[in-house]
Amino acid sequence: MATSFEKSDSIYSNVLNELVDFKFDQQTVDVFVDMINRSVPGYGSLIRLLSTFGCYVKPNTKVYDLGCSLGSASLSLLQGVDHQQVKMIAVDNSQQMIDEFQTILNKNHISNLFDCRFEDVCKTQIDNASVVIMNLTLQFIKQNERDELVGKIYQGLNNGGVFVLTEKVVNEDQPAEQLLQTQHEQFKFENGYSKLEISQKRQALENVLVRDTLAIHIHRLQQAGFTQVVPWFQAFQFVGLMAVK
Repeated sequence: MATSFEKSDSIYSNVLNELVDFKFDQQTVDVFVDMINRSVPGYGSLIRLLSTFGCYVKPNTKVYDLGCSLGSASLSLLQGVDHQQVKMIAVDNSQQMIDEFQTILNKNHISNLFDCRFEDVCKTQIDNASVVIMNLTLQFIKQNERDELVGKIYQGLNNGGVFVLTEKVVNEDQPAEQLLQTQHEQFKFENGYSKLEISQKRQALENVLVRDTLAIHIHRLQQAGFTQVVPWFQAFQFVGLMAVK
């Protein structure tokens, strides 16, 4: 599924006199495809593998993509669904992301399968869900709201449903954390980002993207009621978890 924007990310390429918190505004939307592929190791593989979760999508149920951005996660999942008796609900608190995703759906003539919502995911009502996806989204939610949101997702899933969560985690072991951070920065450097860009982007995200440890994520999922919590993907600090109800 092609997007309208194929621009290169140069948001932080020049020295910025004032660094403001990172936002998913129009400037970010315009370069998002390039940004996330150059910033998140294994992102392309992660997205492709999400199609394998299509087997959990049951007829006459709903799929929620919470923090959908340009919809690559739910579009991939849809590729693995062998029926069309499903409602795809895509939610994002960036109007610009929702507008662009709606454009993508219209161009690909599948907008009838989707309900795109400009909404705070913490306020989304979840029911009759067979799959819920949060792809690099929970880390942007206030920490004191995460337990309640995950609990709501559990309650809204049907029995046998799956919650697919991908997050950038922080390692409890500081030397290991530093090692992974160094490798991640090298990955971005090899993808064409300068040290200035890496540094300024890190500062812009500092108060916006707040990481939990993998242990905290697993405990939160188990506390919500999920009996099976399985890590299924990892690239440096980026970890994918599947939790089955």
